[in-house]
Amino acid sequence: MTIRTNNLSFTDNTNDVDENTIFVKSKQNEQYSKNITNSKKIIEDKELKKYFDFSKIKIIGITGTNGKTTTAAAMYSLFLDLDYKVAFQGTRGLYINENKIKDY
Repeated sequence: MTIRTNNLSFTDNTNDVDENTIFVKSKQNEQYSKNITNSKKIIEDKELKKYFDFSKIKIIGITGTNGKTTTAAAMYSLFLDLDYKVAFQGTRGLYINENKIKDY
């Protein structure tokens, strides 16, 4: 996925790295960072806080065996109805404020 802000883009996919896109390296994808020849185009995932203000973000995780997607979708809908800015990520895809961003 690629996120854009302030004329910069951040991605976790090495195929999407270009002159304006920075690869965000994590434990899950660090093996692919060797494919990027310009080391200035790589940052650690914890460095994202230099570019984004996460201080007001609330995260709700839903665990269990059954009903996670249904519960998450219901909560997403409820928060939208209450005029919160909200995102939902699950087996149905990634949604931000009623816009489908990506299929899974």
